[in-house]
Amino acid sequence: MQTALMVRKYYEGSIDEILGKTTRGALLSFQMNSGLAINGRMDTPTLNAQGIRIP
Repeated sequence: MQTALMVRKYYEGSIDEILGKTTRGALLSFQMNSGLAINGRMDTPTLNAQGIRIP
């Protein structure tokens, strides 16, 4: 998720796989700008909007 947010210019931190304050803020901004539910969670609609598919 951090990489996907970074590619879209929402996240500038390190890729550490931790859903910390910076990552959550980037996630909330992405959700707001994408018309998604603004919940700060990596839910299915958010992952799909990022192009991340869950097998």
